[in-house]
Amino acid sequence: MRTMTIDSRKVLRLYKSLEKDQLQFVLDKKIEDTLTIEDWLKKLHGIAEMDTIGDESRKQSGNLSIVFGILTIATFILTLYKPILFFFPIGFVILFIYFVVTFFLLSKIDIGNNMRLFIVPMLEHFQRQGSVKEAFSLRMDFSHPITKERLSENDEEDNKKPGNIYRHHWMDGKMVFNDGVKITWEIEDVISKGEGNNNKESGKKDSTGKYQIQHILNMHFSAPKEHFIAVNEDMMETDDGLFYIVSIHKKDISESLAEGMSPDVFISSLEEGYHFVKEK
Repeated sequence: MRTMTIDSRKVLRLYKSLEKDQLQFVLDKKIEDTLTIEDWLKKLHGIAEMDTIGDESRKQSGNLSIVFGILTIATFILTLYKPILFFFPIGFVILFIYFVVTFFLLSKIDIGNNMRLFIVPMLEHFQRQGSVKEAFSLRMDFSHPITKERLSENDEEDNKKPGNIYRHHWMDGKMVFNDGVKITWEIEDVISKGEGNNNKESGKKDSTGKYQIQHILNMHFSAPKEHFIAVNEDMMETDDGLFYIVSIHKKDISESLAEGMSPDVFISSLEEGYHFVKEK
């Protein structure tokens, strides 16, 4: 409990150390800007550290608030028979309130895990490679994906699945590499919240209600004909004839809202684009 208290205080110290635009990002859960890779990482690293510690502290605060809530009720009942023990429920109430308040404070400044588990590792990969020098634009939305506004009308494919479908288009990006290759991309999470699946063999219903999240990446790869030649003669080109173009679609699947698309999926998609061309 002492370690958890120290961690929660560290999270709040990190929060207070953030600059004004970072604080706004944490509160809004959304950001759209055009920055160099160094500036993007400078903006995101401190928030990622805060979020890493905050996730564990928030979980522990929630668990401890439940524990002390139960102890408060139990000791309150006990004092009905032994009033001399009145100080026990008072102490547990104070601890219960402390951990409930801590939980809600940490929840308010929580950022979706896609930032520290997907965005930051991806940017660090490109920084190590030194492959991106120009500023590039990102639009990201790390708010909670399960909202009424994101509830999707079931399409033909979705109707095969029980439960609700949520669609969260949480990222757009545009980047130019040092070799002139341009990529644009969009990522949408499609969340299926099950209400129980029928087991045809047993006739029983599975009421676990687990999530299934499809992380869908659409990437558009453009290689300048000035520096590249096509591997296949029938490769598509832009209308002005200056670029070879490839559309790449990838899907990653998880069963937890705490997990996101693996950065390896994004990196492998980019590498796939390069397989269609070769440098002159």
